[in-house]
Amino acid sequence: MSHHDDNELDAVLLRKLLKGEIKGNDANDVLNRVFDKCVDWTLDDTIFQLTKVYNFLPAEVDQLIEKFALTTPLESNPLPGFEDTQERVRNYLLLIFRARRPLVEAKKRISIVTPVAADYKTNEAYLKALDQRANLLIGISQLDSQIDAHLNHTHQNTHAP
Repeated sequence: MSHHDDNELDAVLLRKLLKGEIKGNDANDVLNRVFDKCVDWTLDDTIFQLTKVYNFLPAEVDQLIEKFALTTPLESNPLPGFEDTQERVRNYLLLIFRARRPLVEAKKRISIVTPVAADYKTNEAYLKALDQRANLLIGISQLDSQIDAHLNHTHQNTHAP
């Protein structure tokens, strides 16, 4: 079974879940299959996955997110306590903030370039390109979320300027 076939199966299972055709432990199995617990699913990541990979409509996305807890809080990355000097805090904030700039720029540029089926020799190659693009954008969003967590934590837990 190809990655594309897996995505189609996941989309079918999610739609059955939405319609109430799958319940209880089976519903949990579907959610765990589609939204791997190894990934910290942010709201942006979840929306992207549902709309771009599974071709869900916004109303369907809203229903799934409302009905099931599909996102997890991003606290997986240890956050510093900054018992040291304000200079270290300022330097840390500056470096973290600077780390975000190339990510934002990369996300913009990748979002502009959308693979076109005519540019690929086979439909499978085209679908693989779409999958890889989606995975790349999700990865960038996850990194951006980690940076946000560090920035927010630092501002909330220090006397950072």
